[in-house]
Amino acid sequence: MRNHHIPGALALCLLVGRAAWAAPPRDPVKAEALFQAGRQEMQRGEFASACPRFRESYRLDPKPGALLNLANCEEKLGQIADAWGHFRRAIELLPTSDDRVPVAKQRMRDLERRVPRLTVVASGSLPPGTEILFDDTPLGEGALGVAFPVNPGERTIVVRAPGHREETFRVRVKEKAAERLEVHAGAKLPPASAPAAQTTMPGASQPPGSPWSSLVKSPRRGAGLAVGGVGVVSLGVGVVTGLMALERASIVKDPAHCDGETWCDAEGVAAASSGETLSAVSTVTFIAGIACIGASVALFLTEPKADGTSAGTGLTLGVGSHGNGAFARFGGRF
Repeated sequence: MRNHHIPGALALCLLVGRAAWAAPPRDPVKAEALFQAGRQEMQRGEFASACPRFRESYRLDPKPGALLNLANCEEKLGQIADAWGHFRRAIELLPTSDDRVPVAKQRMRDLERRVPRLTVVASGSLPPGTEILFDDTPLGEGALGVAFPVNPGERTIVVRAPGHREETFRVRVKEKAAERLEVHAGAKLPPASAPAAQTTMPGASQPPGSPWSSLVKSPRRGAGLAVGGVGVVSLGVGVVTGLMALERASIVKDPAHCDGETWCDAEGVAAASSGETLSAVSTVTFIAGIACIGASVALFLTEPKADGTSAGTGLTLGVGSHGNGAFARFGGRF
């Protein structure tokens, strides 16, 4: 009988997995240690170090107690807008019957009368794609004209508009103040100048004695150099992998890892397996390197002369492998 519940169960598993992935990590043990450390620093008047303790404690285990202590700590540092918001959030989390609710509400009301407000408005229309940063926090265009609670002190607003210079505005706000700041896009940037096109006059040539002049005139030699470079790299890879294969072979021959052909420990088996692979890679790359170098030589030797004849004819190249080695054979008439 067909089971019709599988798709629904699969969707439920995906939703649960997504929720678990998005949920912040919880660690009550570390959160309690951070909370106690913050309380001790608060008692010593070390508010600058105590506030991050409570903030991290709340992140690891979001309990109202950590939030209340964070709000109290922030008020001591003069961050009254942050403290006001955290008292408000703690009240939402606490049961209405909790003894801490009346105290938190009173603290919140006291702070609300002190918190300054800042309203950011645009003095004109902003170009499409304009980005506004309010104390490094992105502020959407829909938030313009709204009075936001802010901490007393200097506030910074940055306006970034495509094709315009970045404009920075600063305003200092005091407790209980209501400030209004007009912002605008910066001056337009000059259009980017197109790079000067390189032109070649008829009959112009490379400077006399240039090491690349002959390659420019001869694509065949340029290709020969490129193929030769690949060959040199391939030979290098072949040599390195060959040395690595020899190192693996020494492990296999070590009686501490292998006993003849009947037993090998884990390191010996791994060395034998990787040694075979490295040996094969070494052989292939070595042969390929010789072949590329031979082709490079052929390209140089068969460069046509001024009269149209080839500098060398009858060039042959043979490469292959025999046993555990590789060979190359050149021949021809020059």
